[in-house]
Amino acid sequence: MGTRVAPSFANIFMGRLEKSFLETQLKPLVYLRFIIWQHGISQLHSFIQNFNNFHPSIKFTSNISSSEINFLDVNVKIINGCITTSLYRKPTDSPQYLHFTSEHPKHVKTALPYSLALRCKRICSDESDLEQNLSLLSSRFSKRGYPNKLINDAIEKTVQNQSNTLDSYENLSRQKHNDISLITTYHSENPPFNKILTDNYKVLTQSEKMKSVFTRAPGVTHKRLPNLRNILVKSTLNQQVTYLGSRACCYNRSSRCTICKQVPTTTVFYSLNKIFKFEIRGNYNCDTSNLVYVLECGTCGKQYVGESKNSFRIRFNNHRSAFAKGINVLDNTNTILSPLALHYNITKHHINDFKIYFAKANFKDDIERKCFESFLINKLDTFENGLNQDKGILKDYLNF
Repeated sequence: MGTRVAPSFANIFMGRLEKSFLETQLKPLVYLRFIIWQHGISQLHSFIQNFNNFHPSIKFTSNISSSEINFLDVNVKIINGCITTSLYRKPTDSPQYLHFTSEHPKHVKTALPYSLALRCKRICSDESDLEQNLSLLSSRFSKRGYPNKLINDAIEKTVQNQSNTLDSYENLSRQKHNDISLITTYHSENPPFNKILTDNYKVLTQSEKMKSVFTRAPGVTHKRLPNLRNILVKSTLNQQVTYLGSRACCYNRSSRCTICKQVPTTTVFYSLNKIFKFEIRGNYNCDTSNLVYVLECGTCGKQYVGESKNSFRIRFNNHRSAFAKGINVLDNTNTILSPLALHYNITKHHINDFKIYFAKANFKDDIERKCFESFLINKLDTFENGLNQDKGILKDYLNF
């Protein structure tokens, strides 16, 4: 539904719309995701028509019956003045349950027949209807490779279950779980993590601090392996990278880009202060955004490491603007100058003399990008012997 706020906004909008409409109409006995109407069929049709005319872009569909109606996965009927419920399946229903040979934990495949059988029991109010649905469920799981014993045990457990399962689900959902789990990718050849953690839980409890954190033995949460769909289906086509390295956006030099002439075509750059070579493992140019870059004075060799969320073209134009303002400051004793403007005031080396290297791009977030910038400041030694005025976000963690 678009942005994260869209569902909440839609709920607020519809809530206000329904409240405004119901204040002007005959009210149904029950108004939820379904309604129970007590004012006659003609008044019901009028109610629906007025509702559809209440807002120019909001329309409602309706399904009216005096004896039977489907709501979600429940079929509700009135038989001899009594309400009975049965399991409703859409005409397009295709029961492609998880195959028993699928690479999933055993408890997942064991729980499936039981949970679906329990669903039948919760919904079906008639015993003969329940038996019919359980028989259909059994045949469907057999076709998916499930052993007959596993299916029969699940159905027998369901039939013998006399508890109020609906209430138990509600109570379970209200429980707060503060357990700590080991998260790992599932594979059938994995060691028995649960047993290992349980057997060695006593080691954790020897520490009072760990005992307060791990109130009981940690559990195991599995992530699935990549499946065929992940491998074969992509939301975007992979672009074939024909060149790795840093280069101008118009590498044939035919464009009017003013930055390109300062960008050498290369796959590596070096620290001019100590022995360090960095290999560029991507295809980056002046239009690249979310990147870390290196500026190198072509006259004295001083280097500067920077980062930008925007495209480098925008970032470098900001450098030029700060540079132009900085070199026009006569009394700069109390003025914080940009690193390049400060370098010019000391050496008269112009910003157009700098070489530009694109080190890395496509970071997951701002923190990762700033960490890599700080890493390069350390490796290229651009704080003590370069133009950087700060050590970066990792200044308290790296050995500068």
